[in-house]
Amino acid sequence: MNSGELDAWHYATRKPVRVAWVDGKITAISAIDKEPKEDIWVAPPLLDLQINGYAGVDFQQDDLTAEQLLQAVRALRRDGCSRLFFTLITAEWPRLVHRLRQATQLRQQSPELQAAIVGWHIEGPFLSEQPGFHGAHNPAWMLDPAAEHIRELRTITGRDPLLITLAPERREAIDAIRLARSLGIVVSLGHTNASVDILREAVQAGATGFTHLANGCPRELDRHDNIIWRVADLPGLHHISLIPDGHHVSPMLFRLLHRDLLTSRSVYITTDAMAAASR
Repeated sequence: MNSGELDAWHYATRKPVRVAWVDGKITAISAIDKEPKEDIWVAPPLLDLQINGYAGVDFQQDDLTAEQLLQAVRALRRDGCSRLFFTLITAEWPRLVHRLRQATQLRQQSPELQAAIVGWHIEGPFLSEQPGFHGAHNPAWMLDPAAEHIRELRTITGRDPLLITLAPERREAIDAIRLARSLGIVVSLGHTNASVDILREAVQAGATGFTHLANGCPRELDRHDNIIWRVADLPGLHHISLIPDGHHVSPMLFRLLHRDLLTSRSVYITTDAMAAASR
């Protein structure tokens, strides 16, 4: 329906409003006195910084097509997420950069994809190989982050927003963080068992975030010293992501982290969605 109106609850005020739209665009949102007949809420669409695939479409493939990408972003938009960071995980380096280059070329050819894919997230292959910390990433494909890797990622993505997740204990990682920041790349730590000293060094070099805290680590951790406590206690990592699906992080731990981290940092929620995800 290209034009019409409906009564709903406003996400911020939690009060009833009437939303009118013409030709598919919202033209007015006005307060009303009566409660909506249905439990409908209106809110801005979401931005997810970590989407690995959606609605049957896996971004981790060599022959991804424009039609598949459109299928994924349209399903995401239907489900309330209008913008995303296209995310690639650990793979053999030539294959990873081929997939990234292919995706950037597909995006350039479609205004709809340009509106939906607003950045790129490279999660790996510069991660910890330790059991538990590597998560679903294949350690056989992992690398130390050399300068040529960072420059190649920047060359492929041009001026687009680019986020990389790496483990700072890898060889040359601190230098890679400095280089990445100088090239306008946002660096997030993750899949790491770095010590407090290495984490501090990474922050000083320019790392500003942590990817899905309490994930990419073993189920059983030292209760006195572990990566969750180190990150929660360390100033300088300003942007922390959490996956609140009840599986990646328990509801209790999510509530505790969310409450604590929000006092001094920004917490952003991600689905870390893959091809199987869709309502």
